[in-house]
Amino acid sequence: MNKSGKGTVRRPAVTLQQRCDALAQLGRVFALLGEARPWPGHACGLAEAEYLALDRAVREAVLHNGWATEENVRHALRSWANALLPAHLDAWVRHYPLLSVPPDPPVT
Repeated sequence: MNKSGKGTVRRPAVTLQQRCDALAQLGRVFALLGEARPWPGHACGLAEAEYLALDRAVREAVLHNGWATEENVRHALRSWANALLPAHLDAWVRHYPLLSVPPDPPVT
């Protein structure tokens, strides 16, 4: 029982592939922002307002940190986009075979 007196809710375990897919999706968003592309539609996984807020944060980062010029932030986003390509994620997780073994008991 949890603190509210109700039973524990079991959530389905998130697989390693689902986690890699989520990181790859983040990489696609980073690539778009890194290239200063306009919102491509909901296919990017973000609503237009969310995408525009991120783009504004990239443009305004220099206001909070003089080293974080728009050019530097976009370069960093492009670098992360490259690191989060599905092939790169697959190569990285192959070095950690225990990541694909579900925890026992499952973490909730």
